[in-house]
Amino acid sequence: MMPLSQKFENAARWFFAVVQNKKLMALVLAGFLISGGIGAYVAKDYIAGVLSSQEQFLGAMLGAKTSTSAGEFDNKNAIAKKPAKDCLFETSQAPQKSPLILNEIAWMGNKESANNEWIELKNISSELMHIAGWSLINQSEKIKAVFKSDIDIPAGGFYILERGGLDFLPNVEADDFFTGSLKNSGDSLRLFDQDCNVIDQVLAESAWPAGDNKTKKTMERDSNTLAWHTSGIVQGTPRKENTPLLKVVMSPPKEAASQPQITLTPPPTPTVDSFQKLTQPPVSQANNHLLISEIMAGSETSSTDAFIEFYNPTSGAIDLTGWTIKKKTSTGSESSLIVPSRLKGKLVLPGTYFLAVNEKGQIGVALADVMWPASYLLARAKNSVVIYDSFGKKVEEVGWETIPKGQSYERNSWFDSAFHVQVNPNPNSKTP
Repeated sequence: MMPLSQKFENAARWFFAVVQNKKLMALVLAGFLISGGIGAYVAKDYIAGVLSSQEQFLGAMLGAKTSTSAGEFDNKNAIAKKPAKDCLFETSQAPQKSPLILNEIAWMGNKESANNEWIELKNISSELMHIAGWSLINQSEKIKAVFKSDIDIPAGGFYILERGGLDFLPNVEADDFFTGSLKNSGDSLRLFDQDCNVIDQVLAESAWPAGDNKTKKTMERDSNTLAWHTSGIVQGTPRKENTPLLKVVMSPPKEAASQPQITLTPPPTPTVDSFQKLTQPPVSQANNHLLISEIMAGSETSSTDAFIEFYNPTSGAIDLTGWTIKKKTSTGSESSLIVPSRLKGKLVLPGTYFLAVNEKGQIGVALADVMWPASYLLARAKNSVVIYDSFGKKVEEVGWETIPKGQSYERNSWFDSAFHVQVNPNPNSKTP
């Protein structure tokens, strides 16, 4: 004879197949509990298991597709959450600077609180971006934000992360939050994709390249050059286009009578138009080492508005790993301007320029290749710049008597070491 518990189980199977209704199933379950004793408990367990399986199956189906007004389905929520790799901040990779960038950073907080820090990302591509498993990490790795599987950023769109867990930006709702804090004295951030490739970064070991802690003006990216500058608006432009890059207004040359007396070496033939960048000579006829092509030691506005431009006239790439750039006083005392750690992995391709700038400078040129600390200043009078390779060998030294404010010291020709004062500095723009 068939056991009573088996009868109950068979009956449960029949009822489930017929009614397919949770409420009726619950009534059947109640009847079994009242009349069946131990057998009913067996049937209850089986029915609960079937219901659970049915819920999981229906839940997966409903979660994977949602109806649209056109009767089609959008399966973006069905994207499997790919486990993010544990990316480490330290890497020798060069950033891609596309398609997602660090667009604006309020490392100083805002007027309400220094803790109200926020970071804005921007999709500079023409396509929707899925950033599942991407991560944003600072140098100490105390900030380590990993993006969820359902995050999409439209073309030209912004994504804002606020510190803490509450919205504090007026009229702007954060997309996500991060824990940890940004150092005012200098910090660094790297944006990694799901495979730990460096997509973008800002390196500021001694000081941030822009932003103002006193006025609470944020650090923004220029939309054309990707150079960092201080926002023209207090507390920045969250989820809006950044303010235009504030370029240095170069002062017109002073009257000849009031100009400092500068002795210039006459330029060799062919002559150079001082308002045009030097024409690139045939590589075989040029110098065979890295050259200093132009130097600016400060503007009328600030002594931090300074740059050094280098040029590679050779037929091969020059690896600057282990190199050092120093400044030298009139007494012969040398001090580091750009230390080897900042030049690690930097390449100067054949026939191209390499631009070094002061971190606090507002030069108004394209994105710099390397920056030196804001406190390291070039003297406008009786100073020199010296290049040392990885073996400590001096590659080149360029000195000057005087560089007027807002002007530069530019090489006459790739064939020799003569320079002239350039009224309108024109460091070569680098395409990001």
